[in-house]
Order: sequence, then C-alpha cells, then structure tokens
Amino acid sequence: MTRTAKFIVSAALLVFALHVVNGIYYGGQLPNCARSSDEGMNSNWLQFDRLVDQDSGYMPAYEILVNIAERVAGRNWTAIYLLVNTVHLALLLLFTYLLGARIRGSETGALAALLVCFYPSFAGAYNRYCMEFALTGVVTAAVYMLLRSEYLSRRRYVLAFFAVSLYGLLLRETIPAFLAGPLLWALAHRLSTTWRRNSRSGKRLLLTVALCTAALAAALFLNDGVRRFMLERLFWESSGVPWYSRENLAFFWRGLWESQLTPLLAAPLLAGVYFFCREADKNVKVTLSLWILLPNLILLFISHGKAARYLLPQLPALALISAFFLRKLVWSRAGLAGLSLLLGAGVFQLYAIFYAPEVITGLSWKGLNYWSPESYLLGDRLDTETLGFRTELPVKIARAIISDRERRYERDRRKSCNVAFFPADWSLQYYIARSYALMNGGFRLEEVRKGFSIIADKPCDIDIFANMRILSPGDTEYMVQMVPHGAPRPPLKEKIDAYLRSSYGLACWALGIKPVPRDWEKLRREWVARLDEFNDIEVVTDREFDAYILAARPKVPGL
Repeated sequence: MTRTAKFIVSAALLVFALHVVNGIYYGGQLPNCARSSDEGMNSNWLQFDRLVDQDSGYMPAYEILVNIAERVAGRNWTAIYLLVNTVHLALLLLFTYLLGARIRGSETGALAALLVCFYPSFAGAYNRYCMEFALTGVVTAAVYMLLRSEYLSRRRYVLAFFAVSLYGLLLRETIPAFLAGPLLWALAHRLSTTWRRNSRSGKRLLLTVALCTAALAAALFLNDGVRRFMLERLFWESSGVPWYSRENLAFFWRGLWESQLTPLLAAPLLAGVYFFCREADKNVKVTLSLWILLPNLILLFISHGKAARYLLPQLPALALISAFFLRKLVWSRAGLAGLSLLLGAGVFQLYAIFYAPEVITGLSWKGLNYWSPESYLLGDRLDTETLGFRTELPVKIARAIISDRERRYERDRRKSCNVAFFPADWSLQYYIARSYALMNGGFRLEEVRKGFSIIADKPCDIDIFANMRILSPGDTEYMVQMVPHGAPRPPLKEKIDAYLRSSYGLACWALGIKPVPRDWEKLRREWVARLDEFNDIEVVTDREFDAYILAARPKVPGL
C-alpha cells in the first residue's frame, strides 16, 4: 500500500467513525421505535423471545442478527440496527478496498471505499433498519471472491463465493439480480478456457452446468409462488403503471441522480466511466457492468411497488468506476485541491440531508431534482422543526393502548393484543405504533383489520383473505379510527364497506397480486355487529390527524 493509499484509507476510517457517531447521536434524538412504514413492517416479525419467526414474510438472516443484537444492546431500536449495520459497513469498506486494489491499485480501492460513504442513499440506509444495506457489503464480498477465484478456477475462493452468496440469499432474495451477471460471465470464461485446453473436459463441464441449471429451473418452477409469478404476474405492474411506460423504465435511472448519488457525486461517476473504459481489464469491465446493468433490468419487472433502495448493492460498483477518475486527482496539487473540495461538499451534503434537508430539497432543474428521496429514506420523513420523524401520533396511539391494556387486563399475561386500524387515507401509521409497543411495552400489536391495507399471514398467497382469522372482528380488542385533524368523525358503520373494499385493492397493489371477487356484504355484516361492543377510551392528535381509540368491553370476569 502506497503512502497516498494509507492516507486515503485513514480518511475512510475517519468517515466510518463519523457515521457511527452521527448514527448514535441522530438516533438518540428520535423515539425508540421504527421511524418509517418500511421499518415498522419489517419489525412485525421480530421475536425477541426466539431468533426467528417461522411465519416471517422476509428472509431470516437479518431478523436473526437483529434478535442477537437485542440480546447484546437491549431493547433499543437505534442500538439494535446500528450494531448490525456497523458490522456490515465494516465488511463493505473492507471488500470495496480489496476489490478496488485488485482491479486498479490500492489508491483506487481506498478512494472507492471513501466515496461510497458519501452517497446519500447509503448514509440514509445506515441509519435505519434496512436489509439492503447489509446486502451491499455481502454482494461486494461475493464479487471479490469471484474475481479472486480466477473465474471459478481456484477452489477455495469458489467455495468462499458460494458461502457468501448463500448468506446474502438468507438476507435478501434479490441478491441473484446482482450476482447472476458476474457469475455467468465467470462461468462462460471458465468454459471457454477449459474447452480450448481440453474439449473433453470442456464437454463434461458444460454438461454439469446444463444439468445443474435444469435442476435449479425445475426446482424453482415447482415452487408454487415462483410458478405463479412467472405465469401470472411477470410483466404485470401492480402500481397500475405499465412496465413499458416511460415512468417505470426511468424509475431507477432517475433515482440514481435524485436519491442515490445527487449531481455532486454523479459527476465523478460520469468522468470515471471514460477512464474505466480505457484502463480496466476486459473481464473487469464486463463484471462491473453486469453488476450494475442487470439488476436495473431485472428489478424493473418486479410486481411490487418499486423503491430506489433495492439498488443499494450496486453503489460499490459505481464508487469503483468513479475511483478510476478520482485517482487521477491525487497526483497533483490542483487535483488534490479539487478532491478535497468534492469531499468537503460531500460532508456538507450529508449534514444537510440529516439536519437541514430544506437546504437542498427545493433545488431542481428542468424537472430533475437535486435530491428527492423517496418516503422511506431519511430526509423526506424528517420534521426539521422537531428533529424527529412523523412518529408523534403513532407513539401516542401505542402509549394509550399500552396504558389501557395494563389497567384493564393486568391479570392477562399474553404478549400480544389485536388492533383494528382505520386510517383516513393511505397511511401506515399502524406499523410505527406496533414497533413502539414492541420496544417499550414488551408486547405485539397483532394486525386484524387495518383500514387501507390488509397484510395476510402469507403475503405470497394469491388469495390474501384465505386466512379469515386475520379479518375476524371477534378477535379485535382495540380499534383506532383516524380522521384529518379537525374534520368531523364519520360513523364507522357507514364507512366499513368502503374501508374493506379499498383496503383489499391497495393490499393487492402493495403485495403485487391480482384481486379476485369477495363476499363484501358478509364481511360488512360481521364488522357492523361487532362495532356495538366498543367504547371510546381516548383521543390523540397531531398536526395532520385525530385518532379515536376504542376498546372492546373486557371479557375478564369481574371487570
């Protein structure tokens, strides 16, 4: 490692430490609960009394890691995800450096490791419960092992690649989108080399690959969920926007500018492309290009609401390409001055995103925004006046339910209660309230009927109402009705049919499934009959909504 590389590595370690310190401070200013809908949804499957929920809608690895972190750090939301994310941040920086050093020297690796820390979407994801953040380091490590395997010719690195890939698959099922391209290229390279050396060995290797591919394809197609997706939902965009529309096709590429990099860090990427094409080895060009391009194509066809965070694992590849240009700057005083200005602007940008987002959110040019994060990213959901997320109302709701439950059901040792949630519009406040109850009350709010979104026990099922228990009003103990702040409160009996119908439609959109006819009248009658058993116990408000909290008459004898 050169002296320059050592200096850059030291700078990267300093930024790493700053991320950790900022994460601790920033998280400490926020409530001890999920801060966004996605976080709240993910926390639904946490089981602190066991490592993994067998009915979880997500892959188990991140859930297991979070549960282990809870045993180390206690039931503190910030401490839990920061512990898990910091481990994967260290993994990411290490393998970004090693990968860059192998591709184009230690300066390239050090600059790429430093640069990736400044990407807004990366910094935002570090400060939240985010499986894609963990996956980013794993994908980088897998690509490094693939290159070290000399295109599948060195056994120990081949084994390391598949071990790392398996771990990544247990983190997030999207990892094949990022590794399929590099792996197929390595396989093609190995087949070509083997065939030239010995055609008989090449034929055996080709036959082995073909048989393994056929077996994998058959196994996938025999999987009911995969088969239904291929036959019924491929090319079907649940949002209602056709997959071939300009809006859909440009979604990820526009997000690259507006949420992942911003123009400040897109500029060295554009310059880096030129030097990358001139200087990189052919196999490296193909590997990194497939690492970036193929996920952008594959994820266009997911039948689910798209999110820019799905492409977080491509950021190290973008940083490596950018480093091909940035390394040119370290050899002159003028270049070093320019690099220093870029990094200084990057520090300011991160500060603005976390603590003063209004400084950059209003900047736009010809329809393109300088920085426009999606609602699940830090910044968009930040209240700049209170330095807090929009958690005020969900926290109030959860506190009211916790207090009433402790008072009325003090003899009840159950770890959960069932809550029906009726928001005034498309709102996922329930998820945040649920995480607050888990973190601070020690019990789970089980979802029974939540206004405009119904999540079934098995989200992959076409018929999300197949398990009717999740809609059973007889199991409901609390109801929360939300209306716009200051607006009249509509009677639930009159609104229940609209809630049921719209919730089903939006649930189908959220889960990427096609709606089927339902017996709405039967469901309406069940709920109307149950509503008479509920009384108001508290009203809580924030600047946007009033929430009316109702409790069923207790079934405990003597109360």
